[in-house]
Amino acid sequence: MKKDSMRRVAITMAVGLVMAIGVFAARGGFEKTLWPEIAAALCDACFVPAALLISLGLLLFVANDGFFDMLTYGVQKTLRLVQSAEKQAAFPKTFYDYRVLKQGKKAGFGFMIVAGGAYLALAVVFLLCSGAV
Repeated sequence: MKKDSMRRVAITMAVGLVMAIGVFAARGGFEKTLWPEIAAALCDACFVPAALLISLGLLLFVANDGFFDMLTYGVQKTLRLVQSAEKQAAFPKTFYDYRVLKQGKKAGFGFMIVAGGAYLALAVVFLLCSGAV
């Protein structure tokens, strides 16, 4: 992996860790004393960021493919009606021009899926440790 990709994964993992600590506290994980109960709370705490990160990564994947381009173009075209003439002139005249302009701008999404997959793997480990399966 490139250094930039590693940094994105690390930042995403840190955000996931904050979410996991919040879920762990909400599940009462800090008050539990038995290991199966702690492992179950840790499983929940890891699954929530996993689900959110993987879902957001897949949503970005779909958005990069142009799934929401027609909706975005229509909303932006409507909002340009109340803006100045310079901003209206700078916006693409047709949807085709908008798509051509958008082809060069693609957001990365793999780092979110990698970080979400790591949290999902941890959730599975804690699920097995809790004895729920």
